[in-house]
Amino acid sequence: MKAFHRRAQEELACELLWFDEVQRQTIVGAIRDVLKHHRFTCYACAVLPDHLHLLIRRHRLVGGAMVPLFKQAIRDALRGRSLVPPRHPVFSADRRVFYKSTPQSVRNCIDYINRNFAKHGLRLTNYHFVMPYDDWPFHKRRCD
Repeated sequence: MKAFHRRAQEELACELLWFDEVQRQTIVGAIRDVLKHHRFTCYACAVLPDHLHLLIRRHRLVGGAMVPLFKQAIRDALRGRSLVPPRHPVFSADRRVFYKSTPQSVRNCIDYINRNFAKHGLRLTNYHFVMPYDDWPFHKRRCD
């Protein structure tokens, strides 16, 4: 597997980035700013050495429209602090957007995201902008 990654890295147009603690904290700040500016509700977040996970509550913007907002803010923050080369794209073109439609699927996703810290040798981090999941949109009692 290491040989595969070595060969693959030789084919990349830009150097592969591994986010250190300073870069990860900068990414966290950029995520916080996007969440606040667009009034997104975040139920889980993991900023890892080579990727990140976000679980955002349904919003008028669809997931595919949210991703570029986060990518650009993160890229600008890292470049602004000279933490990446000026022309490095920071992210690959790959993005995955999944939709969770039941409270249980949301809880499962939160657990999955939180387990990623240990998978990458990091301590679980509870970012202050992550809100506890309240079974939205089924969180209010209905009067019959």
